[in-house]
Amino acid sequence: MSTLRTTGLRIAGAGTAAAALTLAAAAPALAQGPISDVDFYLGIQAPYGYDGVVETTTDSGFGPEVHLTDTSETAESYTIETVLDLSAAAGLIDFQVTDERCETNGLVVTCTDADLSIRDIDLWNYSGYEYELTLLDGVSAGDLLPYTATISVNGEVVTIAEDSIKVDEEYGSWVYDPSEEYTTDHNKNDYDLSVHGADIEGDLGDVVTVDITVQNLGPLDAVAPIHRGAGEGNYSVIVQLPSGTAPVPPEDEDFVFSENGVYCELLTDHQSDLSHAFPANTGIERQDILCFFDSVAMETGARLQFPVEIIAEEQSADGLIAVIETMELDADYANNIASLSLQSGGSDGEASEQLPSTGNSSVIMISSAAAALLAGAVVFSLLRRRKTAANWE
Repeated sequence: MSTLRTTGLRIAGAGTAAAALTLAAAAPALAQGPISDVDFYLGIQAPYGYDGVVETTTDSGFGPEVHLTDTSETAESYTIETVLDLSAAAGLIDFQVTDERCETNGLVVTCTDADLSIRDIDLWNYSGYEYELTLLDGVSAGDLLPYTATISVNGEVVTIAEDSIKVDEEYGSWVYDPSEEYTTDHNKNDYDLSVHGADIEGDLGDVVTVDITVQNLGPLDAVAPIHRGAGEGNYSVIVQLPSGTAPVPPEDEDFVFSENGVYCELLTDHQSDLSHAFPANTGIERQDILCFFDSVAMETGARLQFPVEIIAEEQSADGLIAVIETMELDADYANNIASLSLQSGGSDGEASEQLPSTGNSSVIMISSAAAALLAGAVVFSLLRRRKTAANWE
């Protein structure tokens, strides 16, 4: 989930646009004791209009807020149960709770904090259930998303809150502008990044080093736009491996250093967000490998290497290589995408027809084992975090 702004999605009737809001509701009188009353709160962050996603942070969430008249220790323990019912908004939202104290049944969420002491309550060692709320396609600006929250203490209902989340009147109008997130000294058409198609050649069981060079046709050396918050930037190459091949995991199943400031990683458990990348349509349906680098000189280009294993004898031509950037600067996106094909020597018959590619294909030669790659560098990830590089063997 992306980091989202904190205005624009409001609680109906609350009269405020704060990110975290406390929604008090009249509660039945509590039995005599240290708890005076209990409120329900729902902390929210508003979505950018383009993606329709609401995301909480660790200091928001939802749950009960218990008010004490006496914080003295007693032998009694307390169980607080919160039932948040969003079923009246069915078809308009998806609500996912990530907190292990909660159980979800459709759009009804039940969260329980058990065996709480007065000290636990006084120190707020309860509540704050984190969630992710997604607005579905049927939601429009100004819609009300009703809910009911019922809170019980030791089995006694003490609070019933009925309210609505109101979608901001400007929802859906926001348009992504990369210059708000990145800065660059380049102008449009200052450079032209290009990649050639490639054939992977070998027999079943071979481990092959894929060796690809991203070229810069100029007229200037390319320096990646800098993210305003992270202070780093990069160009990326997304690889969809052809059928019949599989990536070879690095030792730590994370990053691998290639050479000259080019880093690659396996995308085994996540996919990069390409919704705002250029070019917009790469044709890639499955991201297997991500490589990234912060500049591409006209003289040297950017060379990336990674090992793959041939796991089938059948030839294939459904692999793709795509060079992407974060701002629309490249002079020609037509040569940013090329084919990656498997030409297995263990296959019978004619070679498979190649997908269209830019320039002549490079031949990727067999290695007896996965290429031993350099280690020990610090890498800049696409998520703009620094991690330690490792050997990919």
